[in-house]
Amino acid sequence: MPIRVHCSECDKPLKVAEKFAGKRIRCPGCQTVITLPPAVDPADLSSAVESGAPTTSTAASAVDVPDDWLFGHEAPPAGVKPAAESEEYERPEEPPNLPPRRSQKKLGSTFVTTRGASDSAESPQRARQSMEPASLPARPTIGWRDQLFWVLLLAIAPLAISTVWHERPAADRFKETLQHLPDDATPDQPNVASPPVEMSVDDFFATLPGHKIAGAHLARDSWVHWAYATLSATLFLTLLTQTFPNNAASPARLVWTGVITGTIGIILLLAFQWIAAWTLTFNVRGRGILVVLFYIVKFIGFSYRSALDPENGFLLSFMGFTCGVGLCEELCKALPVVLFLRAQPHAGWRAACVIGLASGVGFGISEGITYSADSYNGIQTGMIYLVRFASCVALHSIWAGAVALVMNRNQDYVGGDGFDWEEAGNFILHYLLAAMVLHGLYDTLLKQDHEFWALSVAAVSFGWLAWLVRRQRMEE
Repeated sequence: MPIRVHCSECDKPLKVAEKFAGKRIRCPGCQTVITLPPAVDPADLSSAVESGAPTTSTAASAVDVPDDWLFGHEAPPAGVKPAAESEEYERPEEPPNLPPRRSQKKLGSTFVTTRGASDSAESPQRARQSMEPASLPARPTIGWRDQLFWVLLLAIAPLAISTVWHERPAADRFKETLQHLPDDATPDQPNVASPPVEMSVDDFFATLPGHKIAGAHLARDSWVHWAYATLSATLFLTLLTQTFPNNAASPARLVWTGVITGTIGIILLLAFQWIAAWTLTFNVRGRGILVVLFYIVKFIGFSYRSALDPENGFLLSFMGFTCGVGLCEELCKALPVVLFLRAQPHAGWRAACVIGLASGVGFGISEGITYSADSYNGIQTGMIYLVRFASCVALHSIWAGAVALVMNRNQDYVGGDGFDWEEAGNFILHYLLAAMVLHGLYDTLLKQDHEFWALSVAAVSFGWLAWLVRRQRMEE
């Protein structure tokens, strides 16, 4: 039967398997070392009760063991005077190799085992060995795979390098490109120094040497950024399949999670942005749920415009990036985690965290492809691709993984049958708010050209994830 004791430090009740009787354990609450009482034979306990010996709730303190038992003698029957008290009784000599007797002293609700004075004098090494934690039950070991998530911090290194290594602005490189162009127009190459108003961006880059401005890494019509996306997806997937080993989040599931977030999730996000922009042209009246949804979407559309408007200051930009970009993107990445937890609510924190990390990777890579095709190709240098497909992917993964850990710890608002406004509000406040604020603050600082402080927010984001992981391990 299990042994029940109380911690002498925090008074926490503990229930320990009988096989650990007489050994020392750590209290899971305060980590105090506790010595468990030794195992007692039920027959001995009943014998002590019949003889009128004092008993307590702890078996070890319930029995007074006669000295003769140490030498193999049976206890005298109840009511019979022990032989040790008789005049004719001769105490047998102790065997020469028998270890010295031990005694137990009660400290609070625990027992401390002490040795005789001769033992500490003759064998100090044995006394030191008795105090070593070798007899403690093994605590759950943390393998090297549980530490692999620190590679995400290494993936932020390109962002740190770009913070201290400033390249030539794109505007200067564009002017240099125009200075080396011919002034005369030809049928195949129009005069790009003064291009016609109706010329599109792609047509303009088609007239440039190499279809790019000076110092640009890729041509405007290049597809190499897809190769970068594939390489990034392969490396991050390999990392996630080895991180936090579990039986629920298989490699195939991680791949599908990233694909779904990077395709369907992005499409839903773009559709939501389009609806938000469409609602700006008119207003509606009423009190129904559709009217409430309309104005929520309208507010998010206003937040997007506030975030992207270069004329807005820090506070208005922060509000826009947090309530618009941060809310929509973190919600998009959290949806696969919601589906996973609803299907397997007891899969464990490791599986939930890996699913969240995979969702963030899928979103970050898809976003990198979009930005490369629209804003980087033909304009930006090679460093921006490294930042986008390494550091930004890692950041999206960190935020989504942290949200997944928070959701797994408290699944009260993961969702049930039907829609509930209170539950939706609690979902945002309990699960997404911290990631939204970090996301919005990071984007705002970049917009305001505070690269160092944006890097600090990225470091704090990883620290948040590391703290959540450590808290889960401590609770195991």
